[in-house]
Amino acid sequence: MVATTHQPIFLPWPGFFYKALHADVLVLLDRVQFPQGRGWMHRNRLKSDQGDHWLRVPLRKAGRGTQIVADVEIRDETNWRGRHLRSVRELSAHAPYLRSYLPSLEEIYARGHCTLLAFNVDLIRYLWRLLEMPGMLRLQSELDVAGRGTDLLANVCQAVNADTYVALTSESSQSCLWIFPPALW
Repeated sequence: MVATTHQPIFLPWPGFFYKALHADVLVLLDRVQFPQGRGWMHRNRLKSDQGDHWLRVPLRKAGRGTQIVADVEIRDETNWRGRHLRSVRELSAHAPYLRSYLPSLEEIYARGHCTLLAFNVDLIRYLWRLLEMPGMLRLQSELDVAGRGTDLLANVCQAVNADTYVALTSESSQSCLWIFPPALW
């Protein structure tokens, strides 16, 4: 069994799925600390002939200190969902398959998720099915594993009976896939 892990990021980049293609199971780390500062958990950019366009999911963070990923709530005081969908429609207006995929995306946005985790996992599962990914997708919380750093990764591997762990590193525009057998844990 080959395992890999990743944070449940917003609209994952192709490397996320590339890494998952090399594993039997991808475990989304939902019981780790939410990254402080900038990150990809709640924002991403769409590229178009008009340049980069950022999509950000507004979050309730003020006064909450450090939170684990599963506890981060979405702030719904603005119509950010409508703005996201308008941006997708406008920036992808000439994309050949927009009409095929937009209804599913609109449905996900309409569900009104309260937490960032629920929203991101819903998007990831939709893309997972769309790409016909062969492996399993699991949440860390389903496995009831904890730890930090390498200990967490080893605990995840043990929980899913993995004998190999896959990591993907990215340096500038080049990516490198690393496969670790258990002797290196």
